[in-house]
Amino acid sequence: MEHNPDISLADLVLQALEAHPLGISEYELIQWLKNTGHESFQDVEFWDRLSLFQTHFILFHTLYQLKQRSWGHNSATLEINPLKIILLPVGNSAGSDVIEHDPLMDYYLDIDNLKNTSENDIAELLTNFWRTLSNQDKRSAALRELELDDPVDYVKIKHQHRRLVMRHHPDRGGNKEKLQAINAAMDFLNNLYQSGNKR
Repeated sequence: MEHNPDISLADLVLQALEAHPLGISEYELIQWLKNTGHESFQDVEFWDRLSLFQTHFILFHTLYQLKQRSWGHNSATLEINPLKIILLPVGNSAGSDVIEHDPLMDYYLDIDNLKNTSENDIAELLTNFWRTLSNQDKRSAALRELELDDPVDYVKIKHQHRRLVMRHHPDRGGNKEKLQAINAAMDFLNNLYQSGNKR
């Protein structure tokens, strides 16, 4: 699909959501927008933390603008989650005439948060992300970093870790940040299995 420069990013995102009535993940939506040729998504590098954060922020900024617009027109409600973004018809619930306060919406609607976030800030955000997850969520996130899903045992995890280290090692043309993320995930899983808390 070729991007029409007269169509705003918000309208383009809305088209994507309408084309996916069962919902779409953030990754799939970024790829969809990239395929339209929209300038904001042409240079995204999924291995580059800063580039990925900037792309993520622009997308979520637009999604929350759409959420406000849809709520203001009472036309639809937008559920925003990186794993599933979905546009739903307005329900008849008692709270449908009031938009709830959402700190995430406040964050993403403030464009200064994009302008003022450095690579070091992103590293700190990632560290805090790991700290605040429950052990189960951390285990799931660590497995995803190692490109694994349950059910999986410790032997398979160690084998996959070695395979990914070989693939992403900078000496073999890999990316240092990706290797660090893989090793951090493995460190967490090692600690989890050594403590006997496998779930």
